[in-house]
Amino acid sequence: MVYLVNAFSVSMLNLTAGDAGLLTVRRVELAEARRWCKPGEADVKSAIGHADTANVVASLLGIPVQVNRVNIELVPGDWLVLAQYSGPRLPEGTTTLPAGAEIRWYLISI
Repeated sequence: MVYLVNAFSVSMLNLTAGDAGLLTVRRVELAEARRWCKPGEADVKSAIGHADTANVVASLLGIPVQVNRVNIELVPGDWLVLAQYSGPRLPEGTTTLPAGAEIRWYLISI
């Protein structure tokens, strides 16, 4: 499964005491994030729970992004496409990045 997220937390890892997992984090460009989220090529599930963030991510990726406030637990073989927002608070209803803001893209796997 590929999850589209705007944040990452260790609580997303399905590990119990004593377990170990190898986490891979790689920063990528928008073009690669688009390839990972291309409709019909991957089973992508949104886990972006904030509407304005989903709107901006959808605008950048060129695909619809559902607002989906869910908890996820990664298992081996899962991937995250992380859209990490950096900038001022998003104005309500925004669909584009405000001045001085950016989204950094990462691929994360376990």
